[in-house]
Amino acid sequence: EEEEEEEEETEMVYLQVDTGDIIKVKQILDETVANTFLEDCILDDLNGTGPGKSLGFQEDHKLNNIKLILMTIACAFAMVAQFAPLPFPESRFVLGGCCAAYFALSGVLQLVATFS
Repeated sequence: EEEEEEEEETEMVYLQVDTGDIIKVKQILDETVANTFLEDCILDDLNGTGPGKSLGFQEDHKLNNIKLILMTIACAFAMVAQFAPLPFPESRFVLGGCCAAYFALSGVLQLVATFS
């Protein structure tokens, strides 16, 4: 019995968050809920003696990868605009195109982040 109590004590991790920091509270709650559903064995047998059952959920990173790719491409356009070896009067169209592409990709990212 003592070994079981020690195991339970080591498994419990308490996270302290200032309740005035709404962003941090949301982040901790999101991580806790996600970890609850993604754990391998969270449902125990009714008797408590059998092996736990897995819910079988997998975390999906597709949307996060899409957002990373969008902003990587946008940053590439910004780098071209900043470090293009053309003098200013001749590079006006290159700068305009890069700025327009960065603006468009940032807008798409904002739409994806808002409506996903």
